[in-house]
Amino acid sequence: EFLIDTLANLERHNNFDAFAHIDYMCRYMPYADKELILGEAPELFDQVFKLLIAKEKPLEINTRRLDDAGAMAALLAVYRRYAQLGGKYAVIGSDARQLAAGRALARAGDAGGGPEEIALADYILLPLPLDAARTPLAELLRAAKPGALALGGKLSAQARQIAAEAGVELVDYFAREELILCNAIPTAEGCIGILMAERTRTLWNSAILLAGFGPVGQALGVRLAALGAQVTVAARRPVQRALAESFGLRAVDLARLEQTAPAFDTVVNTIPAPVLTEAVLAALRPGSLIVDLASKPGGTDFAAARRLGHRGIHALSLPAACAPETAGEALARTVCEILAEREETP
Repeated sequence: EFLIDTLANLERHNNFDAFAHIDYMCRYMPYADKELILGEAPELFDQVFKLLIAKEKPLEINTRRLDDAGAMAALLAVYRRYAQLGGKYAVIGSDARQLAAGRALARAGDAGGGPEEIALADYILLPLPLDAARTPLAELLRAAKPGALALGGKLSAQARQIAAEAGVELVDYFAREELILCNAIPTAEGCIGILMAERTRTLWNSAILLAGFGPVGQALGVRLAALGAQVTVAARRPVQRALAESFGLRAVDLARLEQTAPAFDTVVNTIPAPVLTEAVLAALRPGSLIVDLASKPGGTDFAAARRLGHRGIHALSLPAACAPETAGEALARTVCEILAEREETP
């Protein structure tokens, strides 16, 4: 049934860039054997793959489950069949932002390809965040030619070590301030969308507690205030609190978060550190909504939030989810700037 529905959707729609998560259902099936087995429906698999190839849509290689030996054996058979039927391109660990960035780079004159072309590439665009545990980074970079430059976002120490061992220079494009600032805008807009969907009141005249006032906090705070929300910023540094007040927002010391919390039933966290502790959460109004925008593991004690009856949402990668074209174009501009600067350097 899954493959029949998949085939029907592929026949009906063309507004997509890649066919991702072919094994998504495997995570949730209630059976002992959860895998997609090529031999159980070979004709349906062939129809799906032939249609993808005819539409020139690549297949995504989902790296999330490749550390599972059973999943890997089943998936490799599926991927091999796609290649046997003429599938030439695959994408690895991609999201809509990466695909949009690839299109933007192509418009700028940079030819692109899938993982199979890494050995020929001068530049390799890797995901954001670059998680070596979920991306077969060592295999990818070992295939790169000497002198190739790899660009990834939010690089871990493990990713840097793998690149060094492979002899590939690895640059963190998310260390660039212009990309951080551009990324903050769709993050803020995505958060506002979540708040509007999850609350039963308007943002206008609502008290919102905002933890942190870096680029994301700044982008979000002014937009919430423009919608009429009464925003209170909790920030550690005096300069951040002064900046918030200069924007017409209220500001308190982060150290007073627990004392400030009783006035709020909606909190947004942007700080990647444990700031929304059980004590702070217990001080919030009953049934509060917490939206955490910080990178994993976030700044919220989600287990405590559940125990206390609050709703906690860890909203990761909002630019890719809410505005992939905008986020991809910003990423492409940053990559072009990095490459142009390197060419100018003697």
